[in-house]
Amino acid sequence: MNRSAAGAENVQQRAATAVDPAPAADLPVTWYRDDEGNDQVLSRYGDPVWEYPTMRFPSSVPNNQRNIRFDSVPAPFRTVLRDVIREYDRLDAPAGNTLIGFFAATRLFLRYLAARGLTDLADVRPLHCLNYVAYCRRLPGRNGRRLSGTTLENRFHAIEKLHMLVAGTPRAFPPPWPECSARHLAGLTRADAGSGRAKTRIIPDEQLRLLFARAVRLIDEADPLLALADELETLRAHLQARGTCGSHRWHRKRLCLQRAGYVGTPSDFEKALDALQNACMVVILTLSGIRVHELCYLRNASWRTVTDAEGDCRYWMRSRSDKTGAGNTEWLIPEMVTRALDTAEALARPLQTRWAAQRAALLEHTPDSRSAYRMAQHDGALFLGVDGLHNGRVSGLSAEAVNKKINRFAADCGVTMHLTPHQFRRTFANFVAKSAYGDLRYLREHFKHWSLDMTALYALNEAQDAELYDEIMTAVINQRLTLVRHWLDEDTPLAGGNGERIRAFRGKDTAVRTYPDRRRMLLSIADTIFIRGTPTAWCTADDGGCAGQAIIECTRCAQCDASVIDDRHGRRWAAIYAQTLELRNAGEIGPAGHARVERDIQRCEHVLREFGILGACRASRAIQQSVP
Repeated sequence: MNRSAAGAENVQQRAATAVDPAPAADLPVTWYRDDEGNDQVLSRYGDPVWEYPTMRFPSSVPNNQRNIRFDSVPAPFRTVLRDVIREYDRLDAPAGNTLIGFFAATRLFLRYLAARGLTDLADVRPLHCLNYVAYCRRLPGRNGRRLSGTTLENRFHAIEKLHMLVAGTPRAFPPPWPECSARHLAGLTRADAGSGRAKTRIIPDEQLRLLFARAVRLIDEADPLLALADELETLRAHLQARGTCGSHRWHRKRLCLQRAGYVGTPSDFEKALDALQNACMVVILTLSGIRVHELCYLRNASWRTVTDAEGDCRYWMRSRSDKTGAGNTEWLIPEMVTRALDTAEALARPLQTRWAAQRAALLEHTPDSRSAYRMAQHDGALFLGVDGLHNGRVSGLSAEAVNKKINRFAADCGVTMHLTPHQFRRTFANFVAKSAYGDLRYLREHFKHWSLDMTALYALNEAQDAELYDEIMTAVINQRLTLVRHWLDEDTPLAGGNGERIRAFRGKDTAVRTYPDRRRMLLSIADTIFIRGTPTAWCTADDGGCAGQAIIECTRCAQCDASVIDDRHGRRWAAIYAQTLELRNAGEIGPAGHARVERDIQRCEHVLREFGILGACRASRAIQQSVP
């Protein structure tokens, strides 16, 4: 190795502050590779702002959240934090969001120290750290409540990380909280913490119904709108090439819309296109379970068809996932999502063309343009936006932008609650869990596929989103717990063989076994009961039971030893009772038919009597017969 190479290696291995101040300020800390394969420096050690390459972030993260601004840190701590960030990046190479999150949490702690007169990390003592813990616990969050346990853990964990990164340097300080941990101080090690209960709310059925129904309707009616959008885009490109002014373009667009029979202004048409794009997002999020950054990674031709040996057709959607470093990932989707993807692709084509032209113009003017480099992450993206404040410039959508668009669409649908994209993931998992218990009100074929054995699904496609299975299993457990909790409620009417035994169990005064809390008891009971749904009852047979005969003979569950009939099934039994009484008075059905009708009537009356509504059902039937 020659002397100059050895010297360069020596500089790389030494801390930036050990090098002469002037050269240290010029040391590159972040860089990217341009289209020609050349490395371009993004930030140097002495820069007040360090910009990180787009490849370290999901495409849903906006550019202003990929920077570290050292001028926002108290002056006495800027140099040490530069060294800490650089060392953390060198040792662990964390994801961009992790690094930015560590900086943000550490900055809060350093601001706290500076406000109390500290200017050197070496002066920090455990008492300062514990006082900071108490201070954070008192802070209000955005919703007026206290900060969540997860937020507190992130803040406290940053201090632990800071302590480790400065260990062995002149800025070292003692362990922030000896014999304790950030997780415990955040209140996340209690007996009920990590119990499997999800924090994100499921979207209520009545709210989702409003949202989803309008989204599907817009996609079903999209073809005329898309054809008109293509015509307007051709007109826009022609007028722009001629250099016409904005008012003239608007007037020509309005005339084009009028000739096509569209009632409304060009602004109304743009809002209609925006609503259609939002509808595509809602359908994809609802029926696939993907995250918002995975939605932003969707590209053209993002789905494929697979037909198995039995001739069953399944659809798979491909995108990229940065959550767990999974990279290219696929999701099982229903046919409705393929229509949403095709519609979104048709909407995106003119925007993708304009996007490519914008990037080419930047590169032509400045070959090493940072803006062109940032734009590369959204090349071919399915979801792009138009910035009305910058002369119609096309831009990639961030997670925040997607969130705003979905809530704007939801408000137009009459949805009153504020939504987050992750709620769609939890709601999807809940749909799969419900389908496992016979609730197939939603896309029957799709959720039938999802209710297959998980190992079989993995065998179909190893590139699936593994974390989604965890979400689904949590939802399945919660569904079982909710069901068993309802059965054990003294006010819940129950019928069926197992229903009678559960009623007897509820009435026992002697505790057979004790549990730390009610949830543990419910988990223990739920794990010992096999549960699946039938049209008229819950089946607890673990040996096949009636082998599905209840589908043909729906009253069979009334006298089955393995059935549990609760108030969810009451209206169904009342309807079967009314229909069977009508059948009794029908024409000739033969002796065997009469025998079956009488048997079914007795079964229905047994169930309705247990529910305490037999008299009301008979009275309702009598009133109906008396009406001419």
